[in-house]
Amino acid sequence: MARKRSAKDSVQKPPKIEKDSADENMQSAWVRAAASAPDVIKKQKADRDRALALRQRDADFLTETEKIKARLQELRIANPNLFENLFRTGSYLAAFRPDAIAEWMAEAKDEDQKQILRDFWFYTARFRVWLGWDFPKARFKQPSAFPPHATKYRARLVNGRLELMEPYQPELTYESEYEDGNLSVPDPAVEEWMAGGRAVLVRLKDAQGYSLLNELERFAYDPNAVTLIVHDSVMPFMFMLVGERTTVKEVRAAAKVLTALRKRFYGRSRAGRPKKAQKLVPVLEKVTAKDGKSQKEKAAELEPSAPSRSTEVLLSKTKKTIQPRPTR
Repeated sequence: MARKRSAKDSVQKPPKIEKDSADENMQSAWVRAAASAPDVIKKQKADRDRALALRQRDADFLTETEKIKARLQELRIANPNLFENLFRTGSYLAAFRPDAIAEWMAEAKDEDQKQILRDFWFYTARFRVWLGWDFPKARFKQPSAFPPHATKYRARLVNGRLELMEPYQPELTYESEYEDGNLSVPDPAVEEWMAGGRAVLVRLKDAQGYSLLNELERFAYDPNAVTLIVHDSVMPFMFMLVGERTTVKEVRAAAKVLTALRKRFYGRSRAGRPKKAQKLVPVLEKVTAKDGKSQKEKAAELEPSAPSRSTEVLLSKTKKTIQPRPTR
């Protein structure tokens, strides 16, 4: 009779090495790191829960989540094999891998299905979440949030790629590899800025001078200007290279440009009164419910004491908002 597996059996054993091997120190580090794995996993779960809570306060995230769910349900009906393959073999990292994307694109039967996949990769990269599917219950799972979870990261550039500053720790997932909570900041003002939770610091050590960043700095850096870098990947990513003689006035002007680009790339603008995300949740639930009820009935359920025409208008506008976007 087979022995029942215990929790200890799930811990990967370190590779065997010769007693006098030069790798003995590395094995010791491996054992120490593996022993701390439960604490690391616990921290990662807390980080992801906190990150998801922040996203759920974002009205755009809630709206776009319902929108992509509706589009993926269309894909499930039109091409069930592609849908199953996508959620059985797909992952968050696949949104950043053109080779993986190409494989799923090849399974799409028409342009509309390809657009659904594009929208899904865009949503995944934009909000840093993976929207999994629960096959037994035939429904979407709670989105799983991905990095950044920390505010300080440190790495070194080797042959144009990021590498750890310290030896490899096998229990770390990719998003935790470069985290460094003890990283020193260039100035106390940076620490104060980051304390608000709206800034992240990444410091890179580059001794070789042959990285992509070096190339950008050589031809695009202007000490008197702000250089905007748009990386057209699965979604447009924006970087800013700030010249040493750039004035506060010029940085403010750059902020206005960023506002326009956010609206152009993501449909997001900071202008006007911000939406209250939690108030939007019941509205989205009513709009997406397949209960056969009229707009007037749903409005009455939202405001049973005094249903108004404005509530019906809100339901109508929300429904229109979560309709699929036109092809990019």
